[in-house]
Order: sequence, then structure tokens, then C-alpha cells
Amino acid sequence: MSGERLSRADIEQVLPHRRPFMFLESVDELDLGKRAVGTFADLRNPDFDFLRGHFPDFRVVPGAIIMEALAELLGIVAASGLSEVGNKIGVLAEDKMRYRQMVKPGDALRLEAEVIAMRRNIGRGNVKAILGDKIAAEGEITFALVDKSKLKS
Repeated sequence: MSGERLSRADIEQVLPHRRPFMFLESVDELDLGKRAVGTFADLRNPDFDFLRGHFPDFRVVPGAIIMEALAELLGIVAASGLSEVGNKIGVLAEDKMRYRQMVKPGDALRLEAEVIAMRRNIGRGNVKAILGDKIAAEGEITFALVDKSKLKS
């Protein structure tokens, strides 16, 4: 995975997410197990029709969706550092986010994620969503790497 751009299909090989609840469109830079830069999905796509009900007269992307996209990117970074990528999945354990700029469907967000600590199956990462030259959201996400077999119903 290192040095390559990951497409939606590549991302789907690592993450179990699917539309309409996959907000990471591509990974543009990846330093295995350390950091990545990605692209946020264009939420004007009909797959994201559920956003029409979020402030219909004043369209704004919910902060939880921005945080989800950042967590997806962080999951890619964490999984890329594992020898057995296919067996583990990152799940959100805690987030400490700050939202600084309003984001509207169609805005081009650059996403950044960096793993800052990893101990056994628990990790932490710094994340940022950048709109133009301004930080739209930033924070720290704690995640757990869980065996996929434990999540099956």
C-alpha cells in the first residue's frame, strides 16, 4: 500500500464500510502504519440523499460525518501497519474533536490522519479536515483493533 493512491475499491478491501456510510473517497498518500492524506466524498452524490433532511434550507455537513471520514482514514493507517490486514478492523473508542469551519455538501475536504500511539490493540491518532487553507475540524481519536470474527452477528 505504501506510496500508492488507494481508490475506493482498495479502501473497501480494508474497511467494511459501504455507501451510504463510507465517506472516505480515496487515500492520496500513505506512510504505512504512520500517516495518510485522503479525500472526503462529494456528498452531493445521490447515495448521500439522507443529508437532505439535515437543515434542508441551510445545508451543512454534520460534524459526526466529518469525524467518521477521519476515523475511516485513521483505520486505513492503522491497518496498513499490520501484517494481517484482513483479520482486524478498527473501531472507534473515543474522540475529542473541535469543529472550526462549516462544511457544505460538495466542499473539497482534505483529510489527514496520523497514528501517534499504539499499544497492543489500542491506538490513538491525530486527525484534521482541511477546507481550502483553513482547518475545518481537528482532534484526537482513540480506536481499538478488533478481530473481524468477533463482530459478525
